[in-house]
Amino acid sequence: MKIITQETLINSLNISRDSDMLFLLGAGCSINSGCMAASKLVLEFKRRLYCAKYGIHYDDTTLINDVFFAEKLKEEFDDSSVDNPYSYYFEKCFPNSVERNIFIKEKFEAIKPSYGYLCFAHFLIEHKVKHVLTTNFDKLIEKAILKINDKYNFTVTSDNLQPVLSADINIVKLHGDYNYDGLKNTEEELKALSENLQRNILAINTRKIVVMGYSGQDNSVMSLLNKIVNLKPGVEIVWCNVVALDDNNEKVKEFLRLPCCSYCQIKGFDGLFEKLYKVYGRSNISIDKEYENIRNDNFILNVNHQPEEIVFNCNYLQESPSIYRVKYAIDSVSLKKINEESNLYIDKYKEYMYFTGCKEEFSKILNIPLNLIELVDLCEQKIPLVKKCKIIKEIIKQSKKKQGYKIFKDNIYIDSDNSIKTGLHINIEIFDGKICLITNVNYFVCSHEIRDVQKYEINRLKSNLYASKNYELRLQLINKILGTDLCFEYFGSKVAFSSMSMGNKSGGLFAEHYNCSLEPAMRGEKYKSTNQIKILTEYGPRKTLFTLDKIKVGVFCAEENKAQLKTYLKNLIEGTSIKGSDIIPKYNGFETTFNKRIEVIYDALPQFYAGKICAREDFDIDKFAAFCVRGIEKMYNERQIDIALIYVGDNFKNYRTSDGKDLHDIIKLTCANRYKTQFLEEKTINSIDNINKKILNLAIGIYTKTIGMSWYPDVYSKDTLFLGISFGVDSEGINVGCSQMFDGAGRGMQLIISQVSDKHRQNQYLSQEEAYDLGVKIRATYYRTSKINELKRIVIHRADPFRSEEIEGFKKAFEGIDDFALIQITDYTFFNSYRFSNGKCFRYPVKRGTVIKTSKDTAYVWTDGSVNNSDILDGKTYRNNKRGMGKPLKIRKFYGKTSINEVVDDLMYLTKMDFNSSDVIYSKLPVTLKYSKIVCDLLKQGKIEDDLISFEFVM
Repeated sequence: MKIITQETLINSLNISRDSDMLFLLGAGCSINSGCMAASKLVLEFKRRLYCAKYGIHYDDTTLINDVFFAEKLKEEFDDSSVDNPYSYYFEKCFPNSVERNIFIKEKFEAIKPSYGYLCFAHFLIEHKVKHVLTTNFDKLIEKAILKINDKYNFTVTSDNLQPVLSADINIVKLHGDYNYDGLKNTEEELKALSENLQRNILAINTRKIVVMGYSGQDNSVMSLLNKIVNLKPGVEIVWCNVVALDDNNEKVKEFLRLPCCSYCQIKGFDGLFEKLYKVYGRSNISIDKEYENIRNDNFILNVNHQPEEIVFNCNYLQESPSIYRVKYAIDSVSLKKINEESNLYIDKYKEYMYFTGCKEEFSKILNIPLNLIELVDLCEQKIPLVKKCKIIKEIIKQSKKKQGYKIFKDNIYIDSDNSIKTGLHINIEIFDGKICLITNVNYFVCSHEIRDVQKYEINRLKSNLYASKNYELRLQLINKILGTDLCFEYFGSKVAFSSMSMGNKSGGLFAEHYNCSLEPAMRGEKYKSTNQIKILTEYGPRKTLFTLDKIKVGVFCAEENKAQLKTYLKNLIEGTSIKGSDIIPKYNGFETTFNKRIEVIYDALPQFYAGKICAREDFDIDKFAAFCVRGIEKMYNERQIDIALIYVGDNFKNYRTSDGKDLHDIIKLTCANRYKTQFLEEKTINSIDNINKKILNLAIGIYTKTIGMSWYPDVYSKDTLFLGISFGVDSEGINVGCSQMFDGAGRGMQLIISQVSDKHRQNQYLSQEEAYDLGVKIRATYYRTSKINELKRIVIHRADPFRSEEIEGFKKAFEGIDDFALIQITDYTFFNSYRFSNGKCFRYPVKRGTVIKTSKDTAYVWTDGSVNNSDILDGKTYRNNKRGMGKPLKIRKFYGKTSINEVVDDLMYLTKMDFNSSDVIYSKLPVTLKYSKIVCDLLKQGKIEDDLISFEFVM
């Protein structure tokens, strides 16, 4: 046996011809198209058998992706004496062959071929491959061929199917076709292929057999391969698998010892044939043109709920300014210098320069004759909108500066002796196809360096500026600084905006662009509510089968801190004596709240003293982190704890952060996928937050990491995979793309780590190939680990825009999926709105769930807004963050069929599923983005061996 690389295999396949080669495909080739692998089918059969035996509802969502249930299945079904678990449990589950056929047909008939399968079909057609053997029951080969060439001549052979006429390619179903055969599933059936089928296969003239995605579990196919080798001594076997050679089973390893065998570790069936098509494939219109023709659908907003009158902080352009234009070439450095040192503002686009200011000054500085300078209407010029907006903003700033007002960046203000200035921040943006002036009250310091005391004061001022006060102050500043007519003129460049703010308050303006989604309900065991705290404290969490009866918490704590910690954790176990608030009532103890006992083990480690450790000169943050990890390992190994609680007192504050290193992140990274940890710091214990809130947050964290999620959305996307993608830099400066993935209920949360570039990368955007590879990895991971429902939709959230190369890569990676959506979510925005009733502005922000559509692909949504619901504060207005007036998220769809309503509804419940936050009722950002960013932060502390992490290890 020899080892070959994927690159060698690609070159070898490229020069092979029809008489040279025969393919044998196994289940591994179909996983990325959505077919369940044999191992997942085994779990499916065991689950059905277990539920039938013990009377458990098969669709009970607590069974899905429950590690405790998986352990229970291991106890119930002993595989040690089972040669082929797939065939064994399939027969136990469905003894009747007709029932097995029905099961297989239901599971595989609707599956669509992935992009890799299309590339494989193209290879078969281009190279005139005559035979493909497959153990699979799916029809992916046939479907892929028909999609590439619907007139291509192929036949299907099985025990009961014998083509009368020959064709260009013959697909041989080794285990049968579910429409015609009694499928081969049981141990007896898989012992050998029929004599007739074996005879036909042995008659095939071939010199190379390429085996892909086949595990070698059944005797029938392995016996056939051995016969081929013995009867055809010149045949070469190339065995391909995604795992290392030693990770194959003993049957395969013994077979591969034959001198005619080669082994190739590939990155995946899809990845191999995608790469082969890209490097050597002749262009195919069915593959290439299909993706070029797909276009992004309009981002539709269905209006069905408009509970309030809204006024926006923007005014639309009424009069376009005239500006100067001249054909002239200038470098960027010189242009910047002129803008900084003169009273002009100049921008350039292609061969022209556009400017505002004194025409004579411009002529003098650049020595350009006045007769070459022409006056043009800005909005009629064929220049990008962003440049038009920038020019208009400069006209306003220069106009106000000329009148004696002060300018700092984009802030206009009246000078005062105060170091902290109060002014108007202005921005020019496109809103519903119109150029608009957006104004906001701002507090700032006219310096690039701000002292901490100034930061504190600015935050205090902004926090006290609730909505109605913000609205009044904004109007005062507009009248005082900009003028009621909102008309600005600078050396003949005149620009004017509507004096009436946009919104739906007057004349129904923008009524078709405004909607409000309802607050989503979450579900516990016997009760659903928009208030998760009410679910926990009054009814308890969702029932979890087979989980721990008692949670064992091992404590890592210096002796000097144990007394304080014991006092605090007594509240965790027994409850508090302090009266609760309207949102978080009095905490009544862990067992009462979660129906689980908890044991805190204070002597899980030998005694150690903070004073002695801190006195050691050789100790730094890295050594202290290693000391913590050794303690965690000891507690897990010797005391069989379920979670380690690391208490960091103020006496260890020098080890908390240092030179960009973070103790919390180092330990989380080191313990990922091995040990569950919970951090607790002295500053948390001493914080001014209500004790009930602090203890409840700690309890939720411990429960979620050891048992599972306390609540689920009542209504969610059952066939959708959500991802959040962030980008970070690890210790070697390498850009890393990280994404979180889980189903709509939050189950099966996995954090994927994928290296996307080297340290020389200039930006965080993916190439088309990187996007394809990441998409394939995401999809395959879902099918391997989180097969919950049939995957029909993929939604990706990201803070950055998506580039065309990335979109094309994802299109190919998600081939066969009904829809996928690429959504940019921006937290920092200038646009905002005010609620009105009877001509009066409300004190609180607009309702949570409010969405304003601003263009064909963009909308604003308030996930941090006001909530009025009978289950929260008895219907009084509630807002998580009581400070300021809040800001919306900006959402932009770059690809997909999804509507704004679907995106917003998803965001609303994804903001209620952060089990590691003090913002329990809702957070501003969805967990997709919050957790992907957490992983990026962890990677700054170093590398991790695994590329897939369960979220409970890092939350």
